[in-house]
Amino acid sequence: MNVTGDTKLEGNETFLVNLSGAANASIADNQGIGTITNDDNVPSLSIGDVTVTEGDAGTVAAVFTVSLSTPPTRW
Repeated sequence: MNVTGDTKLEGNETFLVNLSGAANASIADNQGIGTITNDDNVPSLSIGDVTVTEGDAGTVAAVFTVSLSTPPTRW
């Protein structure tokens, strides 16, 4: 199997390999799983923690900081 590299943002790809018809041997486990791991620039988001004091009246805004790890190279 040949794996061709690309820069497409995608998830990991999993495939199965099935063995059958062994000659002069027995097959102990007839199925294997292969995974092609995506190594492209997949951005991730993180959100920071925040603490606010409730107070006795009114409302208090909780402001969260959301960060993007790196911009994607391609969409």
